[in-house]
Amino acid sequence: AQQIADAIGIDGSFIFLRSRTYRGYRTALFRLIHSESAGIDYHEMILERVNGQVRIIDNFIYTEGETRTETIQRAFTLIVKLMNRDGITQADQVNIQQLQRTYQFGDFNGVIRVYNQLPELVRSMKRMRIIYLSALLEVDEVQYLQAFEAFKRDFPTDNSIDLLSIDFFTIKEDITNVIACVDRLDKSLGGDPYLDSMRTGIYLVVDNQVKAKEAADRYFQNSPSDIEAAWNLADYAIYYEDHSLLLRALKILSSDHAVEFEDLRTIEGYEVFVRSPEYQQWVQFQNQLQL
Repeated sequence: AQQIADAIGIDGSFIFLRSRTYRGYRTALFRLIHSESAGIDYHEMILERVNGQVRIIDNFIYTEGETRTETIQRAFTLIVKLMNRDGITQADQVNIQQLQRTYQFGDFNGVIRVYNQLPELVRSMKRMRIIYLSALLEVDEVQYLQAFEAFKRDFPTDNSIDLLSIDFFTIKEDITNVIACVDRLDKSLGGDPYLDSMRTGIYLVVDNQVKAKEAADRYFQNSPSDIEAAWNLADYAIYYEDHSLLLRALKILSSDHAVEFEDLRTIEGYEVFVRSPEYQQWVQFQNQLQL
């Protein structure tokens, strides 16, 4: 729970999507948006009634493609191998713990440094490699692409591969494959409107205005009360200088979500908008709210 709270931070979110059946158990599926990196993950809490109360007995984490129990089993198996082969030093144990703490604090250069100090067997562990890839994504796209190619060769059918491949194919501007990954992830989740925000961003990368607008509109139509849907409309409108749509999105954010805006003339990205007639309408709207 503390790790989830740390990931949410100030700007992230942890949203319940639905309850369903997984491996014979009832589950609670949540979407996690990380505060530091804006990365996305899904946690499927596996539930069981214990002494008359509902308990979380395990957690399937989508970026890791396995349950927490399976991750722990992998870790213990690795430790046994290390002890039987070369031994595991106290420094190794400290570095393993430090790697995860450093990642949670958003020190991505620190993650890379600690990862490179780990024994080869530890570096080859799937969870360690995923943390390393996440850090590389933030600091060195070239190394990230190379490391992810190796990860795909070693784990080609892993349950995490579609979610993890989205950034990889986006960087390579391979829209066919990245959209296919998002669509498969969407299906495996039983649907998540937020993924249309991801589709919007993907189509912006390749300047496909029609598809970007379709995704942005669909997200807002399916989740009109979601603040992220309104921000997604605003992002699209800023990128394509659609001033009437941006005005609409800003009004929704201000009136429906109580977002307090600073003077847009001082905010990067709004330079073109503030020279438009719609900006004067925005100023009038703001003045009316303050009455």
